[in-house]
Amino acid sequence: MLEDFAQMEDEEVDRRIQQWHIGKEIPIALVIAFVLQTGAFLWSLSGLYSKVDSLVATTNEMRLERYTKEDGRRDRELMMEINRAQQQRDNEQDRRISNVEAFFNRWRGDKP
Repeated sequence: MLEDFAQMEDEEVDRRIQQWHIGKEIPIALVIAFVLQTGAFLWSLSGLYSKVDSLVATTNEMRLERYTKEDGRRDRELMMEINRAQQQRDNEQDRRISNVEAFFNRWRGDKP
């Protein structure tokens, strides 16, 4: 039984040795290359994030400045209302001028 236990311990040690591990056989240049590559990736990723933030800000500005069809419809309605008001004012002025002319014509004795 003791021999079985010792054999199981040896198998466990052998299995641990055969598992993947970092050792002295990895060159330092490869480790440096991985570190530099990771740094370059993170640097480019931060640049990408700043570009996305800039585009989001630009899009929000454009959205605020956008002239939509609804805005055009409201502007047309407002212009039509202004034109109607001006037309009513012009008609009222023409009516008043006609009344004043008729009054002066009667006052002078002219026929209308």
